[in-house]
Amino acid sequence: MSNLRSQLSPEQRLQRATVGIVSNPRYTALASVLMIGKRTVMPGLPTAMTDGLNEYYGAEFIDSINDAELRGVVIHETKHKMYRHLTIWQHLAKQNADIANIAMDYVINLEIIAENPDGFATLPKGACLDDRFKGMDTQQVFTLLMREAEEGGGGTGI
Repeated sequence: MSNLRSQLSPEQRLQRATVGIVSNPRYTALASVLMIGKRTVMPGLPTAMTDGLNEYYGAEFIDSINDAELRGVVIHETKHKMYRHLTIWQHLAKQNADIANIAMDYVINLEIIAENPDGFATLPKGACLDDRFKGMDTQQVFTLLMREAEEGGGGTGI
């Protein structure tokens, strides 16, 4: 952990990550979506989440990841909002909310990795990331994961 990182609170690190994203020309288009809703740090939240408007980040989770990973997580949650995932894929969530969320995560995470060959934004260890889903949309990934779950296979681990 860098000295500066250890001196900043989770809230300060989250704010710094957001400013870094807005300042990066690659993410100019995300700036308006980043300003929608509130960003809240919550003790005890295992990772991060959005309700489609607001974003919530676990304080301990923020402390456990580096700055590039935090930028990746903020971009991830922002893309859920930007793509209106909670509305667009509601029919999938009604079938299986956990698998629907995982399918959305796989699609977003592959996009983040592809956008950041320089490592500006990365993803924390354990993120849903699998190259076999390249080129697929959420419906396609969901269908495959549901089939695997029904067959007792893997593919649903975060």
